[in-house]
Amino acid sequence: LTRIAGEDVGTYLINKGTLVANGNYTLDFKTNNLEITPASLTVTADTQSKTYGSVDPTLTYKVLGLVNAEKESDVLVGSLTRIAGEDVGTYLINKGTLVANGNYTMTFTRSNLTITPANLTVTADA
Repeated sequence: LTRIAGEDVGTYLINKGTLVANGNYTLDFKTNNLEITPASLTVTADTQSKTYGSVDPTLTYKVLGLVNAEKESDVLVGSLTRIAGEDVGTYLINKGTLVANGNYTMTFTRSNLTITPANLTVTADA
């Protein structure tokens, strides 16, 4: 048997290919389909921190579940975002515009950006 070529998510017809019956039989072949469903992809935001008053670090993530030797750049587009705020505290890192292509179903795990206090030195005048 053979099937229509393709590795992306979708339905592919299975054909008779080179299958034949010997002279004692008449072959009545019924086609069917091969269904390729999305692979599961897990994206987890990395925990980040910065000091009050400094520039935000790049929001990064880890990916599990890539198949067919694909790279993150082949599968994911967009970027993470975080809850707005610049005061000392903890801010949730969200999925933002990050999406996976149609060959994957993406599960996203959020993390936090923590803003820590800046050092302040006060020296009394003589």
